[in-house]
Amino acid sequence: MYLPSVQPISHPDVYINGDVQVDPQAILASGVILQAAANSRIVVKAGACLGMGTILNAYHGTIEIGTGAVLGPGVLIIGNCQIGSSSCIGTASTILDTSVEPMTMIPPGSLLGDRSHSHQGIESEFVETEPELSEAEVETETNDDLLEPPKSEKPPIIGEVYINQLLLTLFPGGKNLRKPPLDK
Repeated sequence: MYLPSVQPISHPDVYINGDVQVDPQAILASGVILQAAANSRIVVKAGACLGMGTILNAYHGTIEIGTGAVLGPGVLIIGNCQIGSSSCIGTASTILDTSVEPMTMIPPGSLLGDRSHSHQGIESEFVETEPELSEAEVETETNDDLLEPPKSEKPPIIGEVYINQLLLTLFPGGKNLRKPPLDK
């Protein structure tokens, strides 16, 4: 999976709007945005660390970042969420209306709480139903020549993004970099 590199923030400020409570021992990097809608709040507990460009947008509830939790750069949390104590959320992860248990590690680029395929909570007038088809109306054709087994993806290598960034820093232009062997 491709993970874009985190770009430096042009505005070193932290933006806070709404009912937001940040413990003095919490660490907020530059470019952090904490925004709580009306009747919502954000609580960042002691020892929590919010990475560069992290965005917390609370609505219909509370976003609570537990004691000692670490949110990597570019993390986006929306809705009503609780991040447990000492949890670690990887770079560029998105969390939507979901809680994360204490001592949990979420890999970079993760998406938690995606309900894009669910129609719960949407009024029925906005949900289109498909007409039911009888067996006589449904025609099925298959071509066995076109069917191929799905290709397996390589599992992600933890830390590969950071190593690649380091190599590009050490060797600008990538001229001295050894190309990895092709998959067999």
